[in-house]
Amino acid sequence: MNLRQFLPYESYTLTTKFSAEEVEKRLIENVEYKKGFKFFGASSGTKDYKGFCENGRFSIQRIIHYNNSFLPKIYGRIVNVNGQSRVVIKMEMAPFALACLCLLLAIVPFLIVLLLIEPSNSFQGVSKNIFAFCFPLSFPVIFVLAFKLESRKSKKFLAKLFEAEQ
Repeated sequence: MNLRQFLPYESYTLTTKFSAEEVEKRLIENVEYKKGFKFFGASSGTKDYKGFCENGRFSIQRIIHYNNSFLPKIYGRIVNVNGQSRVVIKMEMAPFALACLCLLLAIVPFLIVLLLIEPSNSFQGVSKNIFAFCFPLSFPVIFVLAFKLESRKSKKFLAKLFEAEQ
């Protein structure tokens, strides 16, 4: 079992028959160049991703018209290998969402200590303690599942764009 599958992080390599120049060209054609701050994700509406691609490196993020903290930040580099190209891709959770996740995980040890210090004597107290312990633990699960759902969409897009295999 690979522990990385339970983290809000993806790292993989796509292999494509195209040259590095063709891969970069395809990426530029499908990515809206990121130009500073825009209100509420406004975009030209013609491209699915925003970011930049230059000198064999790129940083992109899917364009959506609503707020979603779980959209992965996608970083990559394009490498020529024997007439083919390899696209090395890393996807990470947005820094704000990651900070919230860390804060929630930091709360759990304090709850465990509180539950150990003040044990309950009734069934109702036990159910409250279980809820107090499980509720914060559910958030990391939700964060990771939401990130994986969004990263899967980007994986499919990039594989289709480059006509590539993982």
